[in-house]
Amino acid sequence: MTTPSPARFAALRALEAATRSQRPMQSVLDEHLRRTPLSIEDRALCTELVYGVLRLERRLNWIVDRLLRHPGKTSPLLRLLLIMGAYEGLYLARIPAHATVNSATDLARHVLGAPMARVVNGVLRALLRESPEALTPEAIERQAATPVERLGVAWSLPDWIVRLWLDAYGETTTRRLAQASAVTPWTALRVNAARPDAPALRNALVAGLPECAAHHTGDFDLCLAPGIRPQNLETLLAEGRISRQGFSSQRMLETLGVTETRGPLWDACAGHGGKTCALLERGVPVTLASDTSLKRLRGLQRELCRLALPRPSVVAASAACPPLAPHSRFNAILLDVPCSGLGTLARHPDLRRLRTPADLAGLLAIQAQILDAAWAHLEPGGQLFYITCTLNPAENEQQIETFLTRHADAEQECRQQDVPGEQGADMLFGARLRKRPAR
Repeated sequence: MTTPSPARFAALRALEAATRSQRPMQSVLDEHLRRTPLSIEDRALCTELVYGVLRLERRLNWIVDRLLRHPGKTSPLLRLLLIMGAYEGLYLARIPAHATVNSATDLARHVLGAPMARVVNGVLRALLRESPEALTPEAIERQAATPVERLGVAWSLPDWIVRLWLDAYGETTTRRLAQASAVTPWTALRVNAARPDAPALRNALVAGLPECAAHHTGDFDLCLAPGIRPQNLETLLAEGRISRQGFSSQRMLETLGVTETRGPLWDACAGHGGKTCALLERGVPVTLASDTSLKRLRGLQRELCRLALPRPSVVAASAACPPLAPHSRFNAILLDVPCSGLGTLARHPDLRRLRTPADLAGLLAIQAQILDAAWAHLEPGGQLFYITCTLNPAENEQQIETFLTRHADAEQECRQQDVPGEQGADMLFGARLRKRPAR
């Protein structure tokens, strides 16, 4: 029996484990990659297969079902094998068709036996004989009956997300959002602005990359096309000269003016510390960083050490019930609140599986609690920055409007909703509020 491809076998097991456990794919994949010795090339292929399948899962299932005699009777593992082979055959052009079919057949024989291997072989051969024009999203849309089904199947989204966006934004914008959620995102880097050579390093990185393989808008950000990476990336990361941080996250800090605040600033939902570190690099005096997760805060501590940054106080606590004295005040508070994450579907495609409409009510409640609790610790004249990574008016514009009705001393200075781009960047919402001084 031919040994199956290690990269494809690891990808199948990671997809199977995530499907069974309903855990976030990043943690599942990290576990599998730690346990499985793979070459750099195989790790890259495994990761591409896992995230590509999750990003286009509904479309792939629709494509495969057309070629199955009894699609409703297909076992979950066989279905994963088929859609993984379909993704590779249709969207990874660098891999020859015969290699895709042979690898998928070998893998099916190893995990399901010879009869199912013949099914996989036959389905993939039939699929790859089809005209590519018949399998485009536009062609799929023409075969669907309703706007929800057209956009949901063609761009691989659950119906409830399509309905939410159609109601909020209309069909034209929903299609743009759906398309942006289905692309492979570019890799975003942040050059450590605390180092004197930061602008020169960013310029040197850009100069060393192929044309059209990178873009940037400021002095410290850099976005790289899929498959592109500086040769010395790992060295620069280890030396604390660059970090990985989403382009939209960096840009929102600039747009809202967080990078211009004088502080002291409390980062009340700090997570792994991407924004905390970005602000400290720019000289913003972050004096407190808090989060509910000890694991994320340990990651923040490691980042502060790697980047050689000043150490704020780090506290494990909910921003909805902060462990602060009643008189504690900050001139600036950053709230990157828990949200549905619908603006990150390109980067976190497993949210299509994990997020449900039932989650929204709880998220709205915790967001409101965090806003109210943080507001009590904002100095008069100070600024509060509210950020989500979702596309849902109830969590964004409506949440802010409702907050303003509860607090007569609050005024909105600006707000920003990112629009979809071609690089699969997260689509964030942000608002800057100021507390009016007492008269």
